[in-house]
Amino acid sequence: MIRIWCVSLSIFALAIIGSAGADEFPIKKLSSFTWVVDYEASWSPDSRQIVLVSSRHGGMKVHVMNADSASHGSDMRQLTFGTDEDDSPSWSPNGRKIAFVSIRAGVSQIFVINADGTNVRQLTSGNAENPGDGPQGRGYIAHSSV
Repeated sequence: MIRIWCVSLSIFALAIIGSAGADEFPIKKLSSFTWVVDYEASWSPDSRQIVLVSSRHGGMKVHVMNADSASHGSDMRQLTFGTDEDDSPSWSPNGRKIAFVSIRAGVSQIFVINADGTNVRQLTSGNAENPGDGPQGRGYIAHSSV
């Protein structure tokens, strides 16, 4: 039954389009479809903010947004900039800093940034990934291959 309905609909559509003039169905160029990627979201220690990686502002960058946002992320603030790809953001236990991985010149490095986007510091000088808190929230711990 479904197949008969689909065939009937196709024949009906062809009959309408075939009898219409060119000006009745102008060809329109549509703009390219843009994908927005939001991933690796993590709640701040006080549960008021969410850090994540997003492509909303161009490239994969670290962003922060309010957890109670009703605007579906339109209040998202970009913290990292440039052409390098950023990944794996992680809050410090006190919520004042965010560690993240940034791929610079093809090498993964761990950086730390203040939660307001100021004072970016590089912590590693070799291939590194998956930053996290050290024991009892003292420092950062990460996997690194030299």
